[in-house]
Amino acid sequence: MTAAVGPPARSWRAPERDGEALVDPPLEQLPERIEENRRLHLLIEDRFDGITVPRLRWLARRELLRAADAYTRSYRDIDSAADAEAPLVLSGHQPELVHCGVWFKHFVLGESARRVEGNAVHLLIDNDVAKRTSILVPTGTPEEPRLVAVPFDHPARGVPYEERAVADRATWESFGRRVADTVRPLVPEPLIESLWPRVLSHRQRPLGQALAAGRHQLEANAGLQTREVPLSIVCQGEAFGWFVALLIADAERMVEAYNEVLRTYRRQHHIRNRSQPVPDLYRDADWTELPLWIWSADSPRRRHLFARRSRSTVVLSNRAGIDVTIRSTLERADERAVADLLELHRRGIRIRPRALTTTLFMRWLAGDLFIHGIGGAIYDRVTDQIAHRWWNAPAPHLMVATATCRLPVDRPDVTREDVVRIEHQLRELAFHPEQFVECDADMRRWIDQKRAAIAESLPRGQRKSRHDRIVEANLAMQEPLRSLKERLLAERASLTEQLRRKQRLGSREFSMALFPRTLPEQLRQLASDSH
Repeated sequence: MTAAVGPPARSWRAPERDGEALVDPPLEQLPERIEENRRLHLLIEDRFDGITVPRLRWLARRELLRAADAYTRSYRDIDSAADAEAPLVLSGHQPELVHCGVWFKHFVLGESARRVEGNAVHLLIDNDVAKRTSILVPTGTPEEPRLVAVPFDHPARGVPYEERAVADRATWESFGRRVADTVRPLVPEPLIESLWPRVLSHRQRPLGQALAAGRHQLEANAGLQTREVPLSIVCQGEAFGWFVALLIADAERMVEAYNEVLRTYRRQHHIRNRSQPVPDLYRDADWTELPLWIWSADSPRRRHLFARRSRSTVVLSNRAGIDVTIRSTLERADERAVADLLELHRRGIRIRPRALTTTLFMRWLAGDLFIHGIGGAIYDRVTDQIAHRWWNAPAPHLMVATATCRLPVDRPDVTREDVVRIEHQLRELAFHPEQFVECDADMRRWIDQKRAAIAESLPRGQRKSRHDRIVEANLAMQEPLRSLKERLLAERASLTEQLRRKQRLGSREFSMALFPRTLPEQLRQLASDSH
């Protein structure tokens, strides 16, 4: 595998070639980027009553590291306790059987922290809904491949990962064997054979945590000294309580900034769909929607959170059965609101960030550098603008990392350009057959007729007869070219089929569990070689 630095910032593309990585900025620039981020964090506008921004950042960092230490030690060893003064590098993703481009971020995370002698923490974004309960697995032969959806559980629509238990234990237990049996004709020793026994050793955990713990143990075997922690645990801390309290207290300014940034983004990118990249936050005379989720432990279906103010209190609601009251003053977050929010969790009420507010908290208040994939980095352009307008705070630098890995399966050496070349020849055969026919007496007559018609200058409205003569000549010249046309059609069909097989076997979206057992070491080396 080879490593390569990607294109300039904010114009990223996933690498095309197998075994190539994108890491932007280069790892050598991390110390200066982290130092610059720490200076930028000091510029966050202070609208907290009872805690300063530097103190809140210290609290967020300490709580996150302690939670990550405790959580990680519950299933694997780590060298020592985290140093809260050292640089803190973060990444995050849903606890899924991700493709190699996403998994590569974990290895860049570990390498980044190693180079700056800091801490590496990966967040399990378990407030997201578990959308997929199967993976696509290629099987068959390189000549006749097919894709099979192999399930690991029954669907459970609308339930966040943190509340998601395994529904079908038999399907879950047999998943590793079924995947291995399916992919083994193409990949003899797939990683799933090492991964799934580790996943099954965490039967007492929620589904997402079991998947992540098994994967994280593989990373430990590859030498990564990273920590992990579910976002749900971080959201139980005091620092996140302060963040939510500010969202509630300063709701009007926050929503105004949020919606204005989205309107500007849609206008600049010519987006007509008002739900892209995310919907506006809703406001009416009484209710203001906040960029948060809310649900209860008894009814774990996440819904948008709405707030309604009355003097010194605020009603928080999903407008579908949950209505709770907290104390909150206007514009500034205070200790009373934080205490009430922490009590809500003890009562089984879950308040969780949505996508933009997750990285707003993590990038501005918790970490020193966040590692995104391309999609997350593009998405966070909106977050940058929201923070700038709401907090008067410039955006901290982020890192983008991804890689392209394809299964080690023989694939046809054909490209879309090969098909286009044949299609061009077929068009030429239809519209310029004189280039291909032997110029005997019969063909000479039709060629001359076509050339004369093309050369003829006629006024508008009288050109149909000329067109008809050209078409007549083209059709007359087709008969001698029938065998050539049939050969080209057959070649196009063959190339199209080869291209289909290549695309089916060469997707970069296949789960990392389908790759050979050597994949973790390959990804670690790729991250180490990035420059």
